Amino acid sequence: MQIQPIDITQIIVAIITAIGVIIAARQRRRQRERPTRPEGEPRISTWTILMSACLILLAANLVVFGLRYWEPEVEITYPYDGATVEIGEMVRGTSQKIPEKQAIWILVNPHVAGRYYPQNVPADVQANGDWTSFTYIGIEEEVNRKFYIIAVLADKRTQDAFNAYLIQAKDTDKWPGLERLPEGATTYDSITVTRK
Repeated sequence: MQIQPIDITQIIVAIITAIGVIIAARQRRRQRERPTRPEGEPRISTWTILMSACLILLAANLVVFGLRYWEPEVEITYPYDGATVEIGEMVRGTSQKIPEKQAIWILVNPHVAGRYYPQNVPADVQANGDWTSFTYIGIEEEVNRKFYIIAVLADKRTQDAFNAYLIQAKDTDKWPGLERLPEGATTYDSITVTRK
């Protein structure tokens, strides 16, 4: 995963918050070391409240930061968004933290038809997370039309649905597409391309 501006912001917030906790803890210790509490001083000091708030903020920040690094990542790197493409293209991308028994599938969605066309097989993922998928983008007559190329992460049930559709389409030689994505398909990236 590449470091993004949000990562830097979260790191800076974590550092500032940790410094706030340290300063508040020192001030609180100094306050407790005094022999007597002055008249009218509240039982819970401002430093205790500040330290508690900083600890809560620090914990929340670290949880959000950690969760972002546990989530799977799937990104299309070729073709780029807005590209003009051939009828058949090798779609490429990168991925990280793909759960076991899940696979990356590429789907094509024509702007006008609004249906989803899963490709013949899931993407071929290498050990380093790079992946490729030969993708058919429309039919011969669909020159100058726009298409979405969508990268989804598919669980077992979704993969079974894609495979069932592909088997039926091959048997009948009819390719109507899917009206909607199966429930277990999570979209991770989408680009728009125009056919040559």
